[in-house]
Amino acid sequence: GDLVCVDVSAENDFSPLLAPALLSMVAGEVSYFVAEKENVMTPAALATLPPVGPDEDSYQAALQVEVLAVFPRKEVGEGCWTTRLEEGAVARSPVVGDEVSVLLSLWDGDDLEVQRVVGTAGDSLEQMPVEVFDATVMSMRPGELCRVDCAEQAFKVKLVSCKYYEDVSAAGDGSLVRTVLKEGTGGRPRIDGCTVQLSVVDEHGEKICHQFETGQGRAPADLERAVVKMRLGEECELRDRSTVPPVVRHLHLESFSNLNWATMSPEAKVAYGAHRKTMADELFKEGEVTAAVEKYRLVRGLLGPQGRKGFSPEVDVEAQRLVMLCDKNLSSCYLKLKKWTEARDCCDAVLAENPEDVKARFRRGQALMGMDDIFGAYTDLSRAAALLPDNKEVAGALAACERAKAKADDADTDFFKRAWGQLPAEKSE
Repeated sequence: GDLVCVDVSAENDFSPLLAPALLSMVAGEVSYFVAEKENVMTPAALATLPPVGPDEDSYQAALQVEVLAVFPRKEVGEGCWTTRLEEGAVARSPVVGDEVSVLLSLWDGDDLEVQRVVGTAGDSLEQMPVEVFDATVMSMRPGELCRVDCAEQAFKVKLVSCKYYEDVSAAGDGSLVRTVLKEGTGGRPRIDGCTVQLSVVDEHGEKICHQFETGQGRAPADLERAVVKMRLGEECELRDRSTVPPVVRHLHLESFSNLNWATMSPEAKVAYGAHRKTMADELFKEGEVTAAVEKYRLVRGLLGPQGRKGFSPEVDVEAQRLVMLCDKNLSSCYLKLKKWTEARDCCDAVLAENPEDVKARFRRGQALMGMDDIFGAYTDLSRAAALLPDNKEVAGALAACERAKAKADDADTDFFKRAWGQLPAEKSE
């Protein structure tokens, strides 16, 4: 399926010979081939060659072949292949959310300029499905030219330029993106506990100055998501694609100051952690699970073993209580996100301190079910059901686990019976 450019020393129907021969050659290689006359040479071309053997019937075709170039192809969709013809610039390929400018045409047709946001919905382009178009440009670099074979048609695609965007949306769906206009210096503001001075020029050209502390929930959520990705002095374009047309703003990070947690008193640290945990609880209730995870992890890091050094016994007990609550709530967040390993690890931390914590036991059972550890899940869910015999949610999870365990037991029984010759071997259909 690869496209090759070759130089052949004889004019004839050489495809039967070259098709298998080229598979063993590389670009720049020169080889000499012979083949039986009836397989390769036309009668006119055959008459120009001297006999190779004593019998004139043993005439053979002689070909010298040089592989000038090889253009490998790769699949970009079912039945669709792309072949690179010209290299592009040293830059990253477009990803979902980037804006591309492309020259697209049928192989012998006129170029059509296409400007598109990769990964968004759209109609077919010159008979090329948008999913094939996106897969093609996501494999290219700016300046690159390629051929696309799809549905018995050949297309020519050139990626003229790409405007790179970084997805900063809460859902990770490309609805809120940013692109750097002027690079900044130094580090970035923390996602929590950083006072920032940010100037914003809106779509009407009006400049507004914002000063706020990250993580407080008082600033516009889209600005806060963007500013924690910026560096001091950086300017960027923030594009909200959830509206039609998109809302475009110009952001400039003028200054920021991160809160120094090392200088906080133990009591202030605990109060700060308690406030952030409350905020995380509210985010979880509102369905902002990813944002809640960030808050819970912040509290766990702030009041972890290293952060509690020098705490008095009374303050230390309260700090440990907050950490345990955050671990339990984090396990619930990770279950919703289907991050089974992280959910299990959070429950492990809680159960190490309190083996009879029924919520941690139940959630670890759910996490183990997600990890296909049926027997480990059965142990945890059975214990949770014993501690909460009237809880319908726990009973339902245990019943589902018992059904999965029964199937696993039956499969093991059949395996060992078959191994000992008590059941016929399974036949493949």
